[in-house]
Amino acid sequence: MWLVPIVVAVAGSWRVLPGIVAGGAVWALSSIAILGPSGTWLWLSQISPNIVARTGLSLPHLMVPFGAASAVVVAASATFAATLTVVLVAARPQLRSLTGQQRLSLGLLVSMVAAPHLLSYDLILLAPLIILWTVDNERHAPLATLALSAAFLVDLALALSWAIVEAPALLAVGAYYCHDLLSSRGPMQALAKLAPATMLPLTTGGRV
Repeated sequence: MWLVPIVVAVAGSWRVLPGIVAGGAVWALSSIAILGPSGTWLWLSQISPNIVARTGLSLPHLMVPFGAASAVVVAASATFAATLTVVLVAARPQLRSLTGQQRLSLGLLVSMVAAPHLLSYDLILLAPLIILWTVDNERHAPLATLALSAAFLVDLALALSWAIVEAPALLAVGAYYCHDLLSSRGPMQALAKLAPATMLPLTTGGRV
């Protein structure tokens, strides 16, 4: 969720930020409490360079099979995040027209695509996006889930050194979601969906 705060801040959802900060603080403090300060530092120092050095699914992580060093992958991820921030600021009016759940979903998506490392089991982080996407489109979200599951099984069967099918599948799902996002009308669409449920049934002589 590392880019979710950027999406939320640019959109002006300032009341959401304290919740994200509080959740991150609980996660960090609980991790330190479990491992201890020295254990936490040892874990970070050992896993960070190794996990970036492995092949993965995000755009920066796809550079690894072509010989990119860990520092290059991290730099590409930071550059991607900076570029994304500029694009979000430029598109702020459109971003503000989205619902809160759409902003969260968009933040999750770009966080995964731009992450310095992303492995197959990390795709579980797309679960909130799929659930929230289903609210807006109950057919496209399950299709995206099936596509990602099929890509995982193909890569598992091929046993290649890197996820040759999952990465394009993730990008395709991201493009598919953004298409739905741009074609929606944000809060007005959500209100339109709620309207039939909030209307009292009309009967002869009845009042609304």
